[in-house]
Amino acid sequence: MARMTKPSQLNFHHNDEASRFEVLLDGKVAAFVDYSVDGDVIDLIHTETVPEFRGQGVAAKAVDHALAYIQAMEKQVRPSCPYVAHRLEQQPELKHLIKN
Repeated sequence: MARMTKPSQLNFHHNDEASRFEVLLDGKVAAFVDYSVDGDVIDLIHTETVPEFRGQGVAAKAVDHALAYIQAMEKQVRPSCPYVAHRLEQQPELKHLIKN
């Protein structure tokens, strides 16, 4: 009989103390976006996926979560991280969030 594995549980976490948005996969940090705050601007400075979770799209989910948070908080984003800038290029409907 084949062994069934349960689907992975994906959660998002805003880690204020570490100044980062995290994606947790089965309770482990799988990817994160580091940020700094300057008034109403959140500078997304670095995106990283933990090696064991690469290739699963979790970095994109982390960035999208960060952007959704920024939009909900009516803040603006400075995409210092090249990956964040790339994700924003793919989502022109979020262009209004970018701090010029």
